[in-house]
Amino acid sequence: MEGCAKPAGGAPMFRLIKLNPPHGWNAVAWELAIVVLGVLIALGAQQAVEERRWRNEVRLTEDALTIEIADSVLHASERQMVNRCLSDRLTHLIGKVSSNEGPWRGDPLPLLRTATGVTTTTPAAYRTPNRPWNDDVWVATQNGGVFSHMPRERVAAFAKVYARMEGLRKVNAFEHEVFPELLYLSFDTRLDDAARQRALATLGRLDWLNGTILLDGERLIDEVRAMRLDFSRTSLKRGMADVERLQRGFRGKCVQHFEARL
Repeated sequence: MEGCAKPAGGAPMFRLIKLNPPHGWNAVAWELAIVVLGVLIALGAQQAVEERRWRNEVRLTEDALTIEIADSVLHASERQMVNRCLSDRLTHLIGKVSSNEGPWRGDPLPLLRTATGVTTTTPAAYRTPNRPWNDDVWVATQNGGVFSHMPRERVAAFAKVYARMEGLRKVNAFEHEVFPELLYLSFDTRLDDAARQRALATLGRLDWLNGTILLDGERLIDEVRAMRLDFSRTSLKRGMADVERLQRGFRGKCVQHFEARL
């Protein structure tokens, strides 16, 4: 048997075959090292490509979120601009309803024109801006995995801002369900005690809602300012000027200038 030797007693005895690579073990080790190095280089290159891709995704996501947040900053700023108009109107109506003793002369909100340029057929006694406070980009980003590549503090800051926007959206929507309850104050009528109490309760709720939006809007701007977002690629500055001009044409001189200072 090849590889075996028989001793004198006839029993086979195995002997080890020594392997000797044709170019020696040093050459084998060198080739293995080259293979391992190649694999490591390939893995490192793949990881670098992935990291670069995610860095780009993070940048694009921040840009998109910043554009979306800019709209809500604009809405919050608009509320600061018109606050004196709203407060003065509420004060006027509360005082007039409180002193009323029966006959009521219709008191529709005096507007120079509608904010959209479209004439409404039903005069309102009180009207506030109704804004969407959109979060479409934030919602769409939730399942994309990009937040796992952002610092936790950054994600938490975005989440805080969007939670504030959600609260503002809900209060603003509720406000626009409430103020139509004052429609009868726009027409000549007669107020009994129940109608006066109902009007005062509604005006009180509207005053509270306006104050809530005003305060939460200020907090939103402060939270966004602390994030140091880059608004240079948004239309925020131009939008602020447009909204101020629009509201001044809508409500008059009571509209005040406001800058978010971001």
